[in-house]
Amino acid sequence: MYKLLLILLTPLILISSETDKPLRLGVLLGGNYIQNETMLPIVNGDTCCGEFNDGYAASFYTGLSLNYEFLPKFISADIRFLFDSRPANLTVNTNDYEVFNSLTQDYEKATVQNDLEATLNYFVFDLGFKIRPVSNIPIALRVGYDFSDASITKKYTQTRHIIDPSGVQINGNSIETVSEGDFNNLTVSQGLSGSLIGDIDLTETITLSPELSYRYPINSSMKDIDWFTTLFRAGATISVRLNSPTKELVKEIQQDTIKQIEAPLITEKIEEPAEINSINNIGIDNLKITQTVVTQTYPILPYIFFDSTSYQLSNKYYYKGDTKNFSEQLLEKNSLRIYERLIDIIGHRLKVSDGGLTIKGFTDGRELTSINDRKTLAYNRANTVKEYLISKWGISPQKLMIETEDIPDQPTSSSYLEGLAENRRVELLPDDISLLKPIVHSQFMEYATDKNKLNVDLDTKSDAIKDYTIIIEDNNNQLYTESKQSAIPNNYTINLDNKLTSKIAESDIDNLQLELLVTKHDGRIETKKIPFNVEKENNDFELGRLNLIVFDFDKSVISDANRNMIDKFIINNISNDSQIDIIGSTDFLGERLYNKDLSQKRADNVALYINTLLPDVKFNKVMGIGSENPKFDNSTPEGRFYCRTVLIEVKTPIKIN
Repeated sequence: MYKLLLILLTPLILISSETDKPLRLGVLLGGNYIQNETMLPIVNGDTCCGEFNDGYAASFYTGLSLNYEFLPKFISADIRFLFDSRPANLTVNTNDYEVFNSLTQDYEKATVQNDLEATLNYFVFDLGFKIRPVSNIPIALRVGYDFSDASITKKYTQTRHIIDPSGVQINGNSIETVSEGDFNNLTVSQGLSGSLIGDIDLTETITLSPELSYRYPINSSMKDIDWFTTLFRAGATISVRLNSPTKELVKEIQQDTIKQIEAPLITEKIEEPAEINSINNIGIDNLKITQTVVTQTYPILPYIFFDSTSYQLSNKYYYKGDTKNFSEQLLEKNSLRIYERLIDIIGHRLKVSDGGLTIKGFTDGRELTSINDRKTLAYNRANTVKEYLISKWGISPQKLMIETEDIPDQPTSSSYLEGLAENRRVELLPDDISLLKPIVHSQFMEYATDKNKLNVDLDTKSDAIKDYTIIIEDNNNQLYTESKQSAIPNNYTINLDNKLTSKIAESDIDNLQLELLVTKHDGRIETKKIPFNVEKENNDFELGRLNLIVFDFDKSVISDANRNMIDKFIINNISNDSQIDIIGSTDFLGERLYNKDLSQKRADNVALYINTLLPDVKFNKVMGIGSENPKFDNSTPEGRFYCRTVLIEVKTPIKIN
């Protein structure tokens, strides 16, 4: 584009030196008001699910112009090279689904708002003619023809969210991204424009030309889909005449000036005022921490989930580290964090296994209209996982087999939007079932506190303080720090999450301190430290914990994988003096009372199976809690699967020899 501009400008500039007809080079800048009219399907290739229609947006344009007056102050031709931003904001509402409303505890027809935001930046070549009807009135009309290419930026993002009933999320997100990427079916856009221009001569060579214009689209911006972009523009051009007439130089007469002698500056020494302390006193709650020895078994959910119509792996599945340093024992003691390392766990185990792995891809049965397109999508999803195992873990392609089906063999009901999300998945089916054995973290410390928050009292001269920092430390090792660029309050709250609790419990608690550091408005820094009193005690029992997952949707039958985990768990964790709790739970899909009954059946079945292995064992409690007090995030497919669980918790007294 720049080479073309240089080729066109060079001969014109040379011609300008041989003629007295005005030749002007200008810079344009202005704003666009954009009207997009389209029939773009909400679902790619399927118009029955609705279409995006009209949308409006505002943006800008800028560029260069070259104007040559054939008849001065009457007729001229110009060429414009523009950068033209033409975004699109399209919205349409649909009501094809039912969703669960947690407020009414029932399923309701959902109104879903579908939004498409597109960033379209064009190179524009515009050729026009400008006519000034009355030579002594500096107002002109311009007619132009342009063609535009969106090769700079052509990105789009399509999202959706539920607007009725209010407060209901889609797959755990207030706004779900349906698809994003680049348009691959854009055409070269063509248009006719008309402009009203005023010419204001600022000097004999520089002219300011404000203008109003209207652009009418000749063709659609997309192949096979109607998309017409109409523009209303307001802007201005500032131009300089390249072949301005020469002027006689006028000599300027410089007046003699007498340099004034500056009087010496006499300053008086001003003593700085004495510093006044801004921190009067600070205080923090005492804290009690109870630590328990825990052995926990974390089952593996062998499913990988995908966004609608996408076969791109979510970022959470990518391992950022070097596989040489990967260790199952270093995985975080958290079910969902372990789940996110699923592909890496399988890759790590496959490297030392002789068996193979079947990677089975599925769709939700509705993503695309054609069954062949959906099978292709299912294959691409499975192949994405396969390529990750090959490139990241060096697994031989011969060990990885791909299979596809339209929907899973045990699908979640498609009556729910959440069910569709759970069915968009890849399942991992190893030849050697031990590749799916759970992760076991043995005899680690788990900490509980007597409060969820720490209250900090701050008695200060707040008007003198610009910003402040709260620090908890032991022996100059910072365990917690937070800075605020705001007025200091009288009370400050520290949330005791698991990470901070562990840091405090594992610190040198005899030397813990709370520090307040403030910066005053005069730039001075002041600090004050006080002891932070923490009491730590040990429980007299060891805790064994197992979550049984992968209960099929709406089923209470114990799978073979869960039976194997129970067999191994009771050998190492249950003795005659153990206290056993069995608690069943579900996700929030379905009716609340039905879910509670289903979770009770799951808990009862687990207790019966344990009794077949240990007839004399006694249970402290066997209960189902349904969807109450979920331990995992119901807004994600994996969170809902982990909620469909039976928790076996065993307390065994610690024997002291």
